[in-house]
Amino acid sequence: MIEPGIPPDRGAWPDGLLDHLQRFRQGDLIAGFPALYLGDPDSPGHAQTAAYADSGPGVIEFEPFPFGMVLTQTCDIREENSKRPSRPWVHVAPVYNGEAKYKPDPDSATERSLLGSNIRSMLVNGGGPLYLLFLKDFNPEPGLWVADLRLIVATDKGWLAGRAPIRAFDTEVARRDVGRRLAMLQMRPAFDERFEAAVRRPLIRALRVLDADSALHDAIYREVHQFAVRSDDNINMSRAEVWILSLAPLSEPVRQWFEAQGAEWQASAADSGFDLLPTQFSDLRSMTAEEYLSLTTMPLSYISPDPPWYGVGSDEQDDSVEDG
Repeated sequence: MIEPGIPPDRGAWPDGLLDHLQRFRQGDLIAGFPALYLGDPDSPGHAQTAAYADSGPGVIEFEPFPFGMVLTQTCDIREENSKRPSRPWVHVAPVYNGEAKYKPDPDSATERSLLGSNIRSMLVNGGGPLYLLFLKDFNPEPGLWVADLRLIVATDKGWLAGRAPIRAFDTEVARRDVGRRLAMLQMRPAFDERFEAAVRRPLIRALRVLDADSALHDAIYREVHQFAVRSDDNINMSRAEVWILSLAPLSEPVRQWFEAQGAEWQASAADSGFDLLPTQFSDLRSMTAEEYLSLTTMPLSYISPDPPWYGVGSDEQDDSVEDG
């Protein structure tokens, strides 16, 4: 049982541990992180699970990653003002060099990077899968270092004893992206499949072909602050409206591009059996709080093109995910 196992007061915690925890902040790294998870080798979702074929269901372990990132909010790590600290665990995600090499086939001399050149390009340019947090300020050795938020492990706080925090960010502003990214992953909106087919997936495809006009692509990502939806029901839509939100008036090419997309979305929505109103544009400086809160909002990165937009290196296969 969880509650009875927690020390009854601060004095019952291991000597010095609570003081040591005051050194840690959300986003700090610790060296050497042996990530693990539960799995069943008879139904493997990952090759590491299948490697435990003779062990049956249970704990699956990775070789230690170079680093782990502490994801727990700083106050919950330290609990400095609590008479009875009640959070015995912190949550940690693996951190690795996306340019590190491995052999897809152990019997072959061919090597690949852990992350394909497509994904690496997206990360450097401010995009990429939401589950990869690019640590641009962290360079213990040449490469491209990321925290992989697909694997988050509950870790007893005592495991941090004797381990020094390693700063991964140069500024507090950069550090805040840890909490923001975790929130984004957990708060991603779900939409009616008809909306997905009529609007979101066509938008992904349309953004992808902008490779032929990089100036327009850059303008879209520079000017559009958020993509938003207002509907009667996000999961079972009968009526919806797309909003393009910015922090200043959109340039004419960007506005015209979204208007053209919106016309296509409306036609597709009509064929799918729901009513999509004309696309709306709003400068957030003039929008009321009531209007804003009526929308389901998301950064454009939620629906950015998948990695092939950036080009796949000739020596690396396509790691694309359409929902990237």
